[in-house]
Amino acid sequence: MITQNMLSFILAFAFVMLGMPSLIQLALQKNLLDEPSEDRKVHKRSVPRLGGVLIFIATLFTTCLLVHPEGPQAISFLRLAAGSLILFFLGLKDDLTELNPIKKLWAQIAVGCILILGGGFAVTDFGNLFGWGVLSWWFAPLFSLFVYIVVVNAVNLIDGIDTLAGGYGLLIAIACTLWFEVTGQGDFAILCLALAGSLTAFLVFNITPARIFLGDSGSLILGMFIYVMATSIMQTPIEQVPEIWSHRSLPVLAMTTLSYPLVDTLRIFTLRVLKGKSPFTADRNHLHHRLLRLGMTHLQAALFIHGYTAVMVSLGFGLPKMDPTLAFFVLLGCAFTLPVVIIAMERAQVLARAMRRKEKAKTN
Repeated sequence: MITQNMLSFILAFAFVMLGMPSLIQLALQKNLLDEPSEDRKVHKRSVPRLGGVLIFIATLFTTCLLVHPEGPQAISFLRLAAGSLILFFLGLKDDLTELNPIKKLWAQIAVGCILILGGGFAVTDFGNLFGWGVLSWWFAPLFSLFVYIVVVNAVNLIDGIDTLAGGYGLLIAIACTLWFEVTGQGDFAILCLALAGSLTAFLVFNITPARIFLGDSGSLILGMFIYVMATSIMQTPIEQVPEIWSHRSLPVLAMTTLSYPLVDTLRIFTLRVLKGKSPFTADRNHLHHRLLRLGMTHLQAALFIHGYTAVMVSLGFGLPKMDPTLAFFVLLGCAFTLPVVIIAMERAQVLARAMRRKEKAKTN
């Protein structure tokens, strides 16, 4: 199984690595570019935005090739393939011609229904979090659809600087691979490693100065795969969980994989509403934008956030035995240290500038 899993990484990596130069050239020839025309965009030159095309094809093809056709997850993976196809073409159309947001939302809801009702990728058990156990038959799909829409769009929103969304997806794919390996869920491990291989190759071309962006065709698909991985962690049979993690709340563990996109999205939406603006108004107030204003490069800001993501996932695995609700609030507090640290860094920078001006005034 280890050999097969590694093969999934290698095949997806090679497919994207070999195909990306041709895709970049095609996008340049056809003028399929992300223009630096909007205030919220931080790049200063035209860049192809179809990177998600090869990530999607490589991940889907490799997974379908290597997943056991008669395995216990075969039907779920078939529905996953169907849903991902719809979402991919939705994102691709949005990359080529701006889609109406309402039509885009309805299409996402349709894909969510396929995944949740057809594929079984749903939040069905809170594991005693807030005293809740198994969710009712009608509430589980509705709540799952809400979570799916939030996760997919939150991942889409963090795709604002080079290597951020791709690097985040790579970290989560690796962490989930380890989980599915130790819990004996080989098919999901294949999916995670195929995604990891695709993203590793993509990052070679996305590092500053980026030669290609994910585009909506990539960020929406990435969000969908992360939702699938998170719900699959929650649904892991308790008898397959190693004893060292048997006390772990699986919903809380899954939430740690979503820390950065959810914290950033909740924070930015709250700030916009408090200012009397629509929460969907685009701006440059995301956490990665604020790191850039502190003087960091795209790569430095992305690595800063990736370090935070790695810490949050490690905490999810490493917390001592405690009540699920208490664990949730402990991790929630840890999650919101990121914006607090960034605000502290901004205040320190302002103070340092004021002190330098004061010293300069004295010398004059």
